[in-house]
Amino acid sequence: MIDNFSAAILVIFGLLRLFVRQHTRPALPFLEDVRSCILADARLPTSLLAKFLIPVVLSTFQSFRAGCALTVLLVAMWTDDFQYPPVEPPRERNRLASYFIRIVSYEIIVGSIIWALFNQKEDVYNTLTIFQMILGFNCFWFGYYGKVDYDEFMHFPHGLPNRIFPASSTFDMLHQITGPDYQHRIIQWIGFGLLAGNGFVYAFVFYEVCNLASKAYTRHRINLEEDPNQVDDGRTPLLQRF
Repeated sequence: MIDNFSAAILVIFGLLRLFVRQHTRPALPFLEDVRSCILADARLPTSLLAKFLIPVVLSTFQSFRAGCALTVLLVAMWTDDFQYPPVEPPRERNRLASYFIRIVSYEIIVGSIIWALFNQKEDVYNTLTIFQMILGFNCFWFGYYGKVDYDEFMHFPHGLPNRIFPASSTFDMLHQITGPDYQHRIIQWIGFGLLAGNGFVYAFVFYEVCNLASKAYTRHRINLEEDPNQVDDGRTPLLQRF
């Protein structure tokens, strides 16, 4: 009952985020994704305890599919901790407040996802279920690679010094469109939903897709306001592609 109520809230917030186009919240590089910023940062010695406990925790899961989804999510989060430099809190007051709200809200989201996956019942494995898991796994990592490529291209002129995964073949094309990072994040979260097969996770994926589409539209709108005479060279707003 609680999961259904929380899922409904996420869907409502997702619709509000999608149709309220005046998205003015400050952009915070490196915090646009769910990352283990506080609870289990891979750079902290205390994270070793969490890593050692993972096999024990996963063995208590009722669903093998849910355990696989959580493992993939944690691997991606801890990989981000190693690849990206530490996030420094901004000095401006409005950005600082948004910074802490973003971190705390994502920690709550991660905890809610873990709880929903822990309570997930065992699935009946058939051809469709296996296909969804394989497709979700590939979509998740395809979106993850594209996200890292764009972040490196936009925010790190000398590259990520601790990059783990190699750049993709389309790395040199990322500057040609407005929202490739948001597109790849959308693919990543859709893949996670397919991999998990959980109702609450589907609701969060819906919210995140709406949120990312709104941010992509906002970025495109700001670009047009800064240069209203620019020619559309492929930078179509993400919302117009849906």
